[in-house]
Amino acid sequence: MLDPLNQHHGDIENLIRDAGDYVRPGDQLRARILEQVDERRQRRRLWQRLVGGVVFTTTVAWLLLVVGQIGVQVAPHGRSASDLHEQASRRANIEGIGWEWALTEVIYDWRRRPGDSSTRQPNSQLEGTQR
Repeated sequence: MLDPLNQHHGDIENLIRDAGDYVRPGDQLRARILEQVDERRQRRRLWQRLVGGVVFTTTVAWLLLVVGQIGVQVAPHGRSASDLHEQASRRANIEGIGWEWALTEVIYDWRRRPGDSSTRQPNSQLEGTQR
C-alpha cells in the first residue's frame, strides 16, 4: 500500500523544483542591499561619533574639575576679608576711631609691611616654604 503522505511530499518537492526556474532575483536586488548596508554603516558611524563626543566632553569636564580642585588646594591662601574686618574692628575699638578710618589704616599697614609672609606674592610664599 502506498503511503499518501509520502506521495504528497513528493508532489511538493516537484513543485518547488519546478518553481526554481521561475523565481529570479530582481535587477535592483543587489543595489537595494548595498544601499541598506551603506545606510546602516552611516547610522553606526553617526552614533559612534555622537557617543565618542559625549565621552570626550565628559572626560574633559571631569579633568577640568579635578585640575581645578587641585589648583584650589595648592594655591596660596593669604589674608581674607574676614581678617581685614576683624583687625579693623579691633583697631577701631582700641584706638577709639571710626571703623572706616581703622580699615584704611589696616590696609595701609598690610601694604607697608612687605616682610609679612601673609602679604607676599604667591611665588615668594612658595619660596619661603622651600627653605
